[in-house]
This record gives sequence, C-alpha cells and structure tokens, in this order.
Amino acid sequence: MATRILVVEDSPTQAEALRALLAGAGYKVAVAASGDEGLAAFDAHEFDVVISDIVMPGPVDGYELCRRIKAGKRRETPVVLLTILSGPLDIIRGLACGADNFFTKTVGPAHLLERLKLLLTTRET
Repeated sequence: MATRILVVEDSPTQAEALRALLAGAGYKVAVAASGDEGLAAFDAHEFDVVISDIVMPGPVDGYELCRRIKAGKRRETPVVLLTILSGPLDIIRGLACGADNFFTKTVGPAHLLERLKLLLTTRET
C-alpha cells in the first residue's frame, strides 16, 4: 500500500510541484490549500505524513496546524514543515509546536525525498 501524504500549501504552483515530486516517487498525495482545509482533510482521512507550509492565510498557519495535529488522537503522525522561513527562531518555533522535521523551500528534491524516506523508516521501527 502506498504511503499517504497530505500536502498543505496555499500556493497552487508550489503545491503542484510538490505533489508531482511525491507522486513520481510513488507516494499517494492529497493537497489542501489552507490550514483549515488541511485540518478537515486530516480529520476525514488517514495519512502517514503531513507536509505543510507555515505561512498561509487564515487563522490556521503551519505552526497551528502542527500544534492541533500533535494535540489530537493521531499525534504520532509525522508533520514536516516546508517553508521559506529560515531564521533560527522560525526553526525553534517549528520544533516547539511538535514538527518532526523542518525544511526551507530551497531544499533539493532528492534531499527532501531522502529525508522523507528516513522519517518514514524511523517511524516504522
């Protein structure tokens, strides 16, 4: 069974690029365009990983999405924050909300896929 990934990204261009990369690597991908939409999708379906942008419009940004997932009954689901933010305080804030990993959007596709595979392997063990 393919690994199911929820991508939460408000930029249609970036969401499609990430969806295509992950689908090309054999993952089953769903896309949500906001934090609220991401929470609704997460509550309605089972996912193995959530990859979310941080900066999104509305009351639920990536930090809040992560906090809510980690406070819920499926808190063991890994959350990866993928963002343009790269300051030390952004990283600390991401880890403080419970994120399992934090990447800037400058990360290379091969490196992102490698780290995602490592995260999933670690979770299985």
